[in-house]
Amino acid sequence: MDIEIIRANKFCPAAWSGGETTQLYIYPKDSSYAERNFGFRLSTASVIIESSTFTSLAGISRTLMVLEGKMALTHEGHHHSLLNKFETDQFEGEWITKSEGCCTDFNLMTKPPFSGNVTGKMLAANNSTTVIPQKNNCSLFLYLYKGSMNFALYDSAGEIDEGDLLVIQHPTKTLAITALKKCEFVICEVGRGTA
Repeated sequence: MDIEIIRANKFCPAAWSGGETTQLYIYPKDSSYAERNFGFRLSTASVIIESSTFTSLAGISRTLMVLEGKMALTHEGHHHSLLNKFETDQFEGEWITKSEGCCTDFNLMTKPPFSGNVTGKMLAANNSTTVIPQKNNCSLFLYLYKGSMNFALYDSAGEIDEGDLLVIQHPTKTLAITALKKCEFVICEVGRGTA
């Protein structure tokens, strides 16, 4: 079990045609989104144009969650989704996908044998909760979108602030968190096999 905190100031936003995107994590660490040779990838993006068509990503499964604003997704020949805050949609990267609406979103991309799940949560100041790993032999990520919090796991403890990513490899026990300010955060688990 390894614990790592990646601070917000370590991330490097990059422009795309519809706004800005930030890679939070990629596995393996020496892989590249541009070369599509990763096993999984976590990122956030801002969408500042009303309509766009997603880049085709053959062989990649996607989970998209809205963090701010709302977005309508149309997957030609498949389904349509209207996403509000903390709502998710799962789809395949090779589908023709069009979006309507401006938002900030969280993205999980996986390639076999990896799969994952994404959940959004809020926690009022001075309140506490726990996160119980749902997958065996997984990587557990907590992305703090807003606020600040303390965490405790095993004999490790610390504080994370807005924009930080907490990475826990192979957790087997419960993660305890306490909000120092009102928090909005994403829990993402990625492992091998079925989500």
